[in-house]
Amino acid sequence: MRILGMDPSITNFGYALAEVDTTSGAIEILQLSLQKTEPNTQKTVRKNSEDLERCRQQVSHMRTMAKYAHMVCVEIPVGSQSARAMASYGFCIGILASLDIPMIQVTPNQVKRAAVGTKTASKAEMIKWAMAKYPHKDWHLKKGKPLGCNEHMADAIAAIEAGIATSDYANAIAMRQHA
Repeated sequence: MRILGMDPSITNFGYALAEVDTTSGAIEILQLSLQKTEPNTQKTVRKNSEDLERCRQQVSHMRTMAKYAHMVCVEIPVGSQSARAMASYGFCIGILASLDIPMIQVTPNQVKRAAVGTKTASKAEMIKWAMAKYPHKDWHLKKGKPLGCNEHMADAIAAIEAGIATSDYANAIAMRQHA
């Protein structure tokens, strides 16, 4: 089964497209992708118009990636500590709501536990885990060192691992086998 792992963000939206063996649970990462949008630093565009355009870009890329998947496992964002972060949270929830394929929602804690075994995993630990597990993928490097933006693709991979460990996934597979 093809599963799309996602770590949504208005700025850095991470994707991992995988083939998952529904019997063994083995995961083969087919593609990693990071869709970046940049805020306009000039004051020539209204902020809400800019936000709308950035959301459109993210929705377009997400729909393109989702064409290749039977199911999505996504790290759903939680809470925020600023008004701007809350706006980004709203954008992400709205973007995800536009999907029309089955979705398994996982928390940031589930994602971190699935990857490194602790809910307090750092960004660097998540990147290290993913790059060690899938070393021959398209990671973003500078002078041979991983960039911080790899965190979003690492989280997308871990979202798949967390998602296939849920009862929602087990139920979906059971339904699919009996259909």
